[in-house]
Amino acid sequence: MRRAIAFIRQLPGIHEATGDLQTVTVTYDPGQVSVEEISQAIERAGYHVEEIISDRYSVPSP
Repeated sequence: MRRAIAFIRQLPGIHEATGDLQTVTVTYDPGQVSVEEISQAIERAGYHVEEIISDRYSVPSP
């Protein structure tokens, strides 16, 4: 999964990408990168994307 995380981290707007053997969790700016672009990066790394769970939260700036 390290390879997939490395590919994801190359995308603009990625704040954090972590994972284990089966799951990758990504924090990103949707104004700079899309879920589709993240999925494509994972597939370019040689992995298959089975399910995308997207939770959007916004935190106002102080």
